[in-house]
Amino acid sequence: MSPVAYPPVNSEIEKMREAKRIEWERKGYPPGLIDKALSLADGWVESMAGAFTPPNRPDIRKEIITSSYPKGLEVAEKWISTMHRAPEL
Repeated sequence: MSPVAYPPVNSEIEKMREAKRIEWERKGYPPGLIDKALSLADGWVESMAGAFTPPNRPDIRKEIITSSYPKGLEVAEKWISTMHRAPEL
């Protein structure tokens, strides 16, 4: 999944995503798990924006996406940490 698909937001989101990717790489998380965690963050933010954005208000959608992306990364942080510790089935 690509970063949140709203061009006005992409540069801000990309900086946050890249910083988190580097952090997770340094922690030793596998690349595939990192990609899935970033997809989780993107999906979480998309769902928040979809739930709280009035129709035809891209300005509000952009603000919701930008302001909630750090929380999306927190959700992804908890997920990747848990998945990395989980025993393989």
